[in-house]
Amino acid sequence: MKRFKYLIIVAGLMAVTGLSSSCKKLIEIPSSPANRISTAEIVADSANVMGAIAGVYTGMGATLNTGFGFSTVLYTGLSSDELTAGQFIDPIAAQFLSNTVLSNNSFVRNLWADAYKNMYQINACMEIVNGSSAISAGLKKQLVAEIKVVRAFYYFNLINLYGEIPLVLATDFNLTAQLPRAGSEEIFKQIILDLTEAEQALVPAYPSALRARPNSYVAKALLAKIYLYRKDWVNAENMATQVISSASYQLPLELNNVFLEGSPEAIWQLPANGLSSQTAEGQRFVPFSNRNVPTFPVTSFLVNAFEVADLRKQKWLGLNRVDLNFNGVLTDYYYPNKYKNNRALSATTEAYMILRLAEQYLIRAEARARLNKLEVASEDLNKIRNRAGLGISPAEGQTAILAAIMKERQTELFCEWGNRWFDLKRTETIDQVLGAEKPGWRSTSRLFPIPADQIRLNPALIQNPGYN
Repeated sequence: MKRFKYLIIVAGLMAVTGLSSSCKKLIEIPSSPANRISTAEIVADSANVMGAIAGVYTGMGATLNTGFGFSTVLYTGLSSDELTAGQFIDPIAAQFLSNTVLSNNSFVRNLWADAYKNMYQINACMEIVNGSSAISAGLKKQLVAEIKVVRAFYYFNLINLYGEIPLVLATDFNLTAQLPRAGSEEIFKQIILDLTEAEQALVPAYPSALRARPNSYVAKALLAKIYLYRKDWVNAENMATQVISSASYQLPLELNNVFLEGSPEAIWQLPANGLSSQTAEGQRFVPFSNRNVPTFPVTSFLVNAFEVADLRKQKWLGLNRVDLNFNGVLTDYYYPNKYKNNRALSATTEAYMILRLAEQYLIRAEARARLNKLEVASEDLNKIRNRAGLGISPAEGQTAILAAIMKERQTELFCEWGNRWFDLKRTETIDQVLGAEKPGWRSTSRLFPIPADQIRLNPALIQNPGYN
């Protein structure tokens, strides 16, 4: 196996930048980059090993408008029924809104390239840690487990965005550049293997300040989500129960505190204090003036999904009333306001949420309802409703309770990591819902196209149905 040869060590942050965002292949490496150090130097120096690990988390782009997280939120939000356009929208982004994405769409290409660039770095760090003589066996075990959690998280999102994808587990790009798309069973098998091994190797204590690096409960929480998507209701309930019962996490009663740094609800949360903004969501979604039309307002469909007394509508949706024609007639524009800071400097510090406790309650509620444990499923559902100021759900019977749970997922998890888009697909309701909301909706739009340049470079790749 050919080892990853070079890493950039960024001063101060000790972050590895990985590859250029304009990758021409699935994974690509510069031939002789400047200001880089060799693997041998990294392996012999514990500080450099930790710098490489830091780069894995930096690569997730918690503060970047082009980062994997915000790109996933924005493009799935536009593609589903969460986000729409304000006064203006980039023509390339508009393809997601109309579900007419082309295979040469630059945002699709960058999302794919960014993910596989980071995947290369993840696999490289795995090799670096395993080959290091500068760190103890215990630390080596922990770091490998952390990296496996990150890799599983990427593959879970990629398979939900693109469908079957190349499964890259090594750094020999001469081999991986020509990989075909792996089957979904193979991909999910690897995801579950990575998370199971990680959960067994990690401990409940977080390995660093705050909750940026995974502990055992991060692995369990992600496993709960994977099992839910796989319709393994028993294991989904079991994993979510272990997280909920740990007493390590609580639901803050004040909704405005959920996305703050150090939130007791956070299971996995990345620092997000960039140079010009804290989170990309705060910068891109929150208008800089109450007289401005938001760039990406939420749809009336989402606004209308909230019940009248729902505190989440009050606290997690912002509202600008804009006089568009300067004639005194005001138009209401709601926008995502979970992250409220649109500048780097603010009285509060927000952090980028990846996994949180409310989702675990909803995972367990759905798993229990599917297993016909309706009383305890309702208890979990009402835990989330009570915090939102809604009280007990009137739903009775399995069908009604499941529908109520899906509605709570829509209003609780909106604009977080593509949850709504993924839910519509996994429950096979996407054609019914979006067919009614979006003119010209096509079932094949449920997957993004494989970037056209990847198809050209790798003959083994086959395009998704409905795309050229």
